[in-house]
Amino acid sequence: MADCKRYKVAAIDLGTVSSRLVLAQVEGGAIVESSKHTEITDLGEGVDATGRFCEAAVERVLAACRMFVDEARAFGAACICTTCTSAARDASNAALLLDGLRDLGLEPQVIPGEVEARLTFFGVAHDFAGERIIVADSGGGSTELATGVYAPERGVFALEGTRSLDIGCRRVTERFFSALPPSCGELAAAAAWAGEQFAAYFEGLPSDFERAERLVAVGGTVTTLVALVHELEPYDSSFVHLRELSLEQVSAAIERMSVLDSEGIAFFGVANVGEARRISQAGCRTRPYILGPAFPEEREEIVLNGWRSFISTMEEAEHYNSLARLYGKTLPIHLSVDTGMGRGGFLPDQLEELLSRLGELDSLYPEGLGAHLPCADEDREITLRQIALFERMAARIREKLPLKYCHLANSAASLDYEIPSNNMCRPGLVLYGFSPIDSPWASQLRPAMALFSRLTVVRTLPEGHGISYGGTYVTDHPTRVATVGIGYADGYLRSLAHKGARVMVDGVSCPLLGRVTMDQIIVDVSRAPHAEPGMTAEIMGPHIPVTELAEKAGTISWEIFTGIGPRVPRGRSPSFRVEPSFPIDGHPEISFI
Repeated sequence: MADCKRYKVAAIDLGTVSSRLVLAQVEGGAIVESSKHTEITDLGEGVDATGRFCEAAVERVLAACRMFVDEARAFGAACICTTCTSAARDASNAALLLDGLRDLGLEPQVIPGEVEARLTFFGVAHDFAGERIIVADSGGGSTELATGVYAPERGVFALEGTRSLDIGCRRVTERFFSALPPSCGELAAAAAWAGEQFAAYFEGLPSDFERAERLVAVGGTVTTLVALVHELEPYDSSFVHLRELSLEQVSAAIERMSVLDSEGIAFFGVANVGEARRISQAGCRTRPYILGPAFPEEREEIVLNGWRSFISTMEEAEHYNSLARLYGKTLPIHLSVDTGMGRGGFLPDQLEELLSRLGELDSLYPEGLGAHLPCADEDREITLRQIALFERMAARIREKLPLKYCHLANSAASLDYEIPSNNMCRPGLVLYGFSPIDSPWASQLRPAMALFSRLTVVRTLPEGHGISYGGTYVTDHPTRVATVGIGYADGYLRSLAHKGARVMVDGVSCPLLGRVTMDQIIVDVSRAPHAEPGMTAEIMGPHIPVTELAEKAGTISWEIFTGIGPRVPRGRSPSFRVEPSFPIDGHPEISFI
């Protein structure tokens, strides 16, 4: 293959938790383009306890591989490399998996942990030339460690030690966690155990071994690609998942997760399966709760991951039940009832039929009950009627089902209403530090988000000069103006034009001139004599609250917050600051306080 100018390859990596397909184009030994498809197949289900693969788990993997083979053929791959977790060698019924893969025309290879660690190290060390690093490749069953340094001046790798630790997400979950999210005690026990494993590794190194400068954590896909394209040089982390963390960052991340767990957060509310997937892939232990309905083709992923879903129809319940039974799982669900919102949920007159038919669905666990209040920030009389209806429905359902959670309250209801059955709420706007209603509690809220950009051009325009599209603003005197790198594609609403909107530059309020364009706005900086390109512009923050923007745009704060586009970088600030750090391209940035 080395003689080809460019060729297409496919790699399938079968781990204990997920199965992955990588489609890549390789030129001159380097990956120039790639894409990845991941399926949660949970091959390691029960392996630690029984020493055998669960037949349902094997079928999940083979089903994923059938999809992968079809995709690889459609891609035009010259070959398909298939690598497997070491469990495929050690499980007593491993032949069930390996023979099934061969029937699909694949040639599975089991890579021992030490070899996997070496391959991963060789694949990523180019990015850290001259640094002594520890590369940790973590999977569902284990973490493979390799320590060494790449010396580019000599063109050689110095690999100084490898080790496989029994620390993987499935192993830790099964050993220590009785439920997710884990309790503080379970998290502490797991952390102490993992710490012992790492300590033993470091203690086993020679006494004169020099401490590594950096820990580099990578995903299993890196290993597969390096195994496939062993001459890969240089390694480009923009094509393959890589996450670089200092040891201090690792400690800080663990501390933040512990704090989050101690806050007693039951779920992360999301709108759809795509958001649930992103949260899970980010490593969050807290379960996603999908508040919107899922399409039939999305429900299998929900079942396999144990995500929570808000069920509004018997069709959904029956489908989830059949999927859960297929995979040998009991799926926790939440029942949605309609007390007046009108967009989904079981109606009051459907309640008895629901209770009767739920008793037949033995692979579902009705964990919770919820509804939504459409007028809690506007009409108290309607809201009180809906709360009373919800309480009656909750009482009837609890006669038949031991519900763990009841949730009706949104931000407004959490601040202003008593709902006796509720033991969980779904806050929205208050998470940003704003109250949707006048409440004694509002004074205790602090804004949690600000939006900044930069001045890109500063100049003086003559009298009679038009500004922005349509020439709707014309200068009536020489005016010093600045272009700001934000527009309606970033979430700065077009309706703010000619409404008295402003930005803050150098402590001065600078009015918006003319229409909002896709990527830029123009403001009057005549009263900010020190304004210059690169200077910070506060779009929303301590001087320009979201309520001001919403009022001028004729909308609500929710739309402002949720409408900020995905290309706007997000950052977290340890304390509020007016002068955040910025990327060099002049685009806007969100600062989470």
